Formats: sequence, C-alpha cells, structure tokens
Amino acid sequence: SDTVLQLAERMKQFEIIPEFSFVLGTPSDEVDRQIDRDIQYIRRIKAINPQSEIVIYVYSPVCFDDAGLLRQARRRGFTFPKRLTDWLDPAWQVFDLRKNPRTPWLEARHVDRIVNFERVLNARFPTISDIKLKSWQTAILKTLGSWRYAFSFYAVPWEIRLVANRLFRYRQPEIEGF
Repeated sequence: SDTVLQLAERMKQFEIIPEFSFVLGTPSDEVDRQIDRDIQYIRRIKAINPQSEIVIYVYSPVCFDDAGLLRQARRRGFTFPKRLTDWLDPAWQVFDLRKNPRTPWLEARHVDRIVNFERVLNARFPTISDIKLKSWQTAILKTLGSWRYAFSFYAVPWEIRLVANRLFRYRQPEIEGF
C-alpha cells in the first residue's frame, strides 16, 4: 500500500532502519502473477529505502477456523491432519511452515521463485543484524547479488547459496533469531 511506501520514505529521512515482513504465496488462482506483484512491491520499497530490512515467509495456513485465508486454502484443497497420529505421516513430518508448506496451489517452482528471490535480495542488501558478517564478506555478497537483482534474474543462485550459506554462514533472523 502507499502507506508502507510512505513509511519507508519517512524512516529513511530519519535514518531509521525499518523491518518489513511479507508473506508470499497466499491462496490464489493467479499465484505466478501474485508472486511477481509482491516481488515488484518489495523492490519498490528497496528503491525508496535500501536500508529497509525485508523478511519473507512462504504462506502456510494457520488453523484458525474464522481466518479468511484458511477458508481460501480449504477451497483450494488444503486440509490439516484430522487425527493426532496423522501428523506422524512422513509428508507432515517434513512440513515446513516457512520454506516448504504443503499447499495445493503452490508448486515447487513457486516456492523456489520465492526462496531464490529472497537469496538474491539478501545478497544484494545483506542484513545489518548479522554482526558476525565482515565488511569484505558483505562486499562479496553485494557483488554476487547486484547483477542478479539489477536484471531481476533470480533463478538458481547457486553461487550466492554457496557463498552465503556454506562459506559465510549468513544469518537469517526470521529463522535463527538474533
């Protein structure tokens, strides 16, 4: 919304680093277009205030019967296990609320697009909350992410994954905490 964009601008004026959280992949008949719109919106925020911290989640239903998104998810075929023992099923044991929810409207390519965009975004704009990240490491991440971000090329960012996750142990505050 325009309010968030105005807030990003205002925070920049006062040198306050805002944190914005986004949930991508909500139930929709146009998942691809919705994800693309969300990515473009996040890019608008970063264009206004590059210091903004962005936290991205993949939508996973929450079991509140009166929640509108849960009703939409159910209409698209999502159901939680009915019995306690159903949670022991291997498919539910790997159910990951953040990165790989089992939802009928999201295909693996949708989750990959979201996760790959997040990787490129985090490389181009490394979080300042990772106090263990050295300035030279930040420079390498920015270099790896800058061309991909500039060209909106998010597919298979293996080099970023290798450097950020394996060599530098880049922190993801939304998963690891501070």
